[in-house]
Amino acid sequence: MEIIKNEKLRTAIIQLYDYNYEILEKLEEQYFPAQFHENYFLTLSDHFKDYLRVDYLDVKVIKDYNQPLDAEVILIFKEVYSWRNMLISVYQQTLQVIDSLSIQIEGEFR
Repeated sequence: MEIIKNEKLRTAIIQLYDYNYEILEKLEEQYFPAQFHENYFLTLSDHFKDYLRVDYLDVKVIKDYNQPLDAEVILIFKEVYSWRNMLISVYQQTLQVIDSLSIQIEGEFR
């Protein structure tokens, strides 16, 4: 950080690490509602166990699913969809900060 002479830029870089990355880490790893595997694995596994088979990292459809989803599964899918969209938004905002900082850092060394 010593090579960055612009104090405002240095502060922005530090904020990226101390704030943006910390928010992403907390959302991804520590915020319980975002822990999809912990929260929904058993319900979804039970619901789809007759239709899917997992081979190592590959999920194979072994039987067509020709019945309506129950309300619980629909709610899970909606929650996962909403959370993922929110996380994508936070990542996109962070990428914008990174892009802006990259341009400023390049300008610092020209």
